[in-house]
This record gives sequence, structure tokens and C-alpha cells, in this order.
Amino acid sequence: MNFPLDDLRGLTAMLGDALREPLAQGSERGLSDGDLVESLRVVEEIGRWVDAARLTIAGEIGRRSEPGVQDVPLVTAYGCDNPGELIERAAQVSHVTARTRLRTARAITPVLSLTGHIRPAPLDHARRELAAGRLSLDALTTITDALRPLQRRVGAEHLAAAAASPDSPRLGGAAPTLVVTVAEDQLDCADGVAFVDGPDGETPVSAAFARHIGCHGTIHRVTLGANGAIKALTVIDRVFTHWQRKGIGARDGGCIIPGCRVRAAWCEIHHVVEHSRGGPTDTGNGVLLCWHHHRTIETSGWEVRMRDGTPEVRPPAWIDPLRRWRPANRVLHNELQRSRSA
Repeated sequence: MNFPLDDLRGLTAMLGDALREPLAQGSERGLSDGDLVESLRVVEEIGRWVDAARLTIAGEIGRRSEPGVQDVPLVTAYGCDNPGELIERAAQVSHVTARTRLRTARAITPVLSLTGHIRPAPLDHARRELAAGRLSLDALTTITDALRPLQRRVGAEHLAAAAASPDSPRLGGAAPTLVVTVAEDQLDCADGVAFVDGPDGETPVSAAFARHIGCHGTIHRVTLGANGAIKALTVIDRVFTHWQRKGIGARDGGCIIPGCRVRAAWCEIHHVVEHSRGGPTDTGNGVLLCWHHHRTIETSGWEVRMRDGTPEVRPPAWIDPLRRWRPANRVLHNELQRSRSA
């Protein structure tokens, strides 16, 4: 079903014609007590439908602004830095209102998975109530704000522990697993192709995605003969242990890229010297990167090295034309230093 944009334009004009003079003349003062309360109920009902449309549209603006969803992100096409700025300018609302609306909209916006399937919204039941006109923007914002602290408590280590638990759902005897298949000659190609095994078959992805997944996963190297028979099967476990992650987290405190504020619990561990090039899986070769900086480390221009057991970073030329090495962003260390000097 198409979105009724033309109908909404007509309704806007109709509401303006119906309310403009009565509101200007204070006609509400002539209402009986019963009609005044009934007017409040009707206006609030209209408001809930408007709220539902506001959040749905804001959520779609946020989705289309994400990299990779469409050829040119929506915010780029409109010359804005982020979805909040686009909503602020287009809707002529305050910065705070735009950010709050976008944050609440994410909870009721369906998510596109890697395999191209639409996953239900995080609060799909609330989305249905909102679409039925039974839930207001204020109520949904209260719900999402109340749940946000609980969501922050579920860190990456909790998810890993859940996957390793014997009580977790199993598939073929293993915990839920993302399977990425790539030919050896494609893995190191800039334009190489890999495949993700999904419910509807194999979906092509970039070899860079395969390298990113392989950086913190277990690699099963299968050697096939000319006739397709399995000649050899080698398992390479390049996953940092629980205790290694604790140590690296204590040292780095969060993503080491300057200016990034993602905390350790939500970071991935990056091999400074790639495992495929002989880099060991130990604390002297692992650093914390958030998902975004880990995924883009090959193309963003940032470089990482270890010096005396601590990471250093070198920014791309557009940030520092001299490309000087500098200490990494060390969230926990900096907080400790500030507390000592306070």
C-alpha cells in the first residue's frame, strides 16, 4: 500500500481551514464542559496518529541515511551531517526534539539483515500499538528511555557467554554461527567476493567483509580437489580468550581511534599484524576497535601499531597532513589520570 502523501496534504489544509479562525478567536471558551473534554479527546486522538507518522518517517530517514542502504545516503543527498540535522531542518524543530524523535524511532523501525531479510523492530509490539493509534509519542519515549539502561548492561562479553552456554539454542550441534565462504584467491583481492550462507541461499558480500569477520572468528580452511572432494580440513582459532579481552579492555578502555567514545564492552579486538600474515593472537597484538572503525580500518586511512606494549595510531592525511604517529585514545587511562589530578 502506498503512503498517502496527497491525502495528508489535503487533511493538513482541511485542519487549517477548520481550526484557524476558532483558535484565533478563542472559540473554545464557548464550549460546554462535556464538549470541552470531548474536544480534548478528539485532538489527542489526532495527535496519536500524527505521532505515529512522525516516528515512522523519522525511522525511515534514519535507515536511508545509513551507509550501504542506498547508493547515496539520504543525509548526503540533502547536504546534512546526520539524520538528526535533516529532521531538524526539514521539520523545523529543535535539535533536542529531532534527536529524541530519531532515538525513539529506532525502537520501532524494522532492521534489514545482512541476508536482505527484514527483521522485526526492537519493540515491534509497541510499533503495532503506535500504528493502531493506541500509543502516543510521549508514552513510547518513556518506554524506550526506561529500557535503554537495561540494554546498555548487556555487553559483548555477555553475548559471547550466552552463545557458549550449553543452554543456548544449537544448530547442528554448534552455537548460532554466521558462515562466510570465500575462495583463497579472492580473500586478498580489493574487489574480491565472498558469500554469506542464509536461509534463501548464498548472498554475495565483499571480501573485505569476510576479512572483517575472520579477524575475530574461527576459520575452517577446506581444501577441495579438482573433482570437488574434500582433501583437507584445518581449523584455525584466532579468537582472543576471555582473559585476553579483559586485559586489552583494561589497557585500552574503549575504541583506540581518537574521538571515538565506544566503550570496551561494545568493541571488537583487532589484530594489529594480521593473523594471515603471522600476527599472534595475544595481548601484544590486539587492540580495541568499535564495529565501525574495525570494519573501515582498511579504507579509512587510520593505521595502528604497537610500541612498548601500548597502541599508537596514525590518522589519515586529511586529518593530519604530516601523518604523525600519536598515542591511541585510551578512555580508561585518561579517566584515571583525571581522577588523580582532581
